[in-house]
Amino acid sequence: MQNIGRKIVCEKEKTIQAAPRDLFPLLCPVLEEKWIPQWEYDLVYSKSGVNETGCIFRETMSGAHLFEEPVTATWITILHDPKATRVEFIIHYRDRAVARTSAQVTPLGDSHSRISWRKELTSTSPNNEKFTDQNLHDKMLVSLDFLADTLTHYCETGRMIAT
Repeated sequence: MQNIGRKIVCEKEKTIQAAPRDLFPLLCPVLEEKWIPQWEYDLVYSKSGVNETGCIFRETMSGAHLFEEPVTATWITILHDPKATRVEFIIHYRDRAVARTSAQVTPLGDSHSRISWRKELTSTSPNNEKFTDQNLHDKMLVSLDFLADTLTHYCETGRMIAT
């Protein structure tokens, strides 16, 4: 048996003008419609109708960005802890990759927070050999920069960033 997987890790931190109690709920596929331009998803399962442990949703934005072709991403929330303001997901990019992504919101005074994202992407397909580890890391960082910038804009203005 051959080991075909390779793991790429990417991290991003951003200070945002918003209290954790206001920021953390926005890390939800339903509420992301408010702040991610052109966000489209299918909510597969949620008991409450919003993000929670066990929530499952699908989208095509992140897979197309990473692999430069349509790849549906199925997200499973494996931890949703509002008290600790931490969320974790397993993301299955069809036959291309599996990722574990987390976001931790930390208070910085009354009206600011630091959000720390971590994404571990494991390639599961020889089709990804055309991408170097650095190339995939850079694509992941662009994605996290986009999330940080659009979330910051929404928290500071109350509006979605113009595209």
